[in-house]
Formats: sequence, C-alpha cells, structure tokens
Amino acid sequence: MKNRNKIFLLLSFISLFTCIYFASDTYAKYLTRATTTVDGSIAKWNIIVNDTNVKNNDSLNQLITPVFAGTTHISSNVIAPTSTGYFDLEIDATDVEVSFTYNISITRNASLSDFIVTGYKVDNGNVIDVDTSVATPTISDDILLSDTTRVHTIRVFIGWNDDASTQTMNNAQDTSVTSTIDNITLNVNLSFIQKAV
Repeated sequence: MKNRNKIFLLLSFISLFTCIYFASDTYAKYLTRATTTVDGSIAKWNIIVNDTNVKNNDSLNQLITPVFAGTTHISSNVIAPTSTGYFDLEIDATDVEVSFTYNISITRNASLSDFIVTGYKVDNGNVIDVDTSVATPTISDDILLSDTTRVHTIRVFIGWNDDASTQTMNNAQDTSVTSTIDNITLNVNLSFIQKAV
C-alpha cells in the first residue's frame, strides 16, 4: 500500500508539473519596447507682397505710389476731380505649400470721400467692377497649390468720382480739400487665410 501511495504521489507531482509547465506557456506574453520620433516638414508660408515677405511683417517696406496717366487738362501723377489711375499689388506664392485665400480691403480717405476704388483686374484678365457705394470694398480670390502660376498681379483702379449722381462731395468741398491737404492716402489691408480641407 505504501508503494501504491508513493506511485500515486509521484504521478500527481508529474501531472502537476506538466500542468504548470503547459499553463505557463499558454499565458506567456512577448514584451518588446521601442521608441522613435516623428519628423515632419511644416508647410512653407512665405507670401511675398511687392517684394516684402509678409509672414513676419504687418506692413510693407515702402509706400505704394499710384500711377495717374493724366489727360489734356490734368497733369500726370496728380489727383484731381475726374482723374483716374491705378496701383499694383504683386502676390508671390512661389514659396507657399498650401492653398490660400487673399482678401484685400481698401478704406477711403475721410478727407476725400470721392476718391474711390472703381475696379480691379488680376494679371491680364478683365476689369472687375467693385461696389463703389461701400466705404471699404474688398477684393478676394484663391491661390491654389495646384495653380501653375504662383505670382499674381492685382491692379487696383482708383479715381476721383465727380459724377453728380454718385459723388458725395460738391464742387465747393472739392475745392476745400485741395486747399487744405497736399496728399491723399488710402489704407490697403491684406489678409491671407489657408484654405481648409
């Protein structure tokens, strides 16, 4: 009987050892750790307006001087009632890696409210009229990443409105302006907004 108990005990230990061995293999897990870094390039946002990178600037380096062709009765490059002219804004998106929308708003001068923006054209396109009844007309368009032309010239047309049906100043006020101030400025504000997906 003692041998029988010994054999039973031996078989029990062998069974227990076999169960523990297989159970440990069943619940074993591989564990490996690794670390790395993600290195991605940030899209370029180097918009150039009239030779000035506006990425870190809130104003252009130089004043924009408009061109007035003049007429038989008005000298060139001066502003007078009925005179018309233009100025150019060159937007260079060559070093920009996203699509974006540009917005150009031009605020009238309070001293000469009849000096207005009349229209604009992009590159050699057609002239697009603006709403001359608003004090601050806006010019807006997209420059897409897929565009083959990455430099655009926006020519903004301006003039002294002397049309009796649409002008806000009369002849006496026109004369008063010319006798009190020598230069007229327009504030041109540009904003650039990346296009979302």
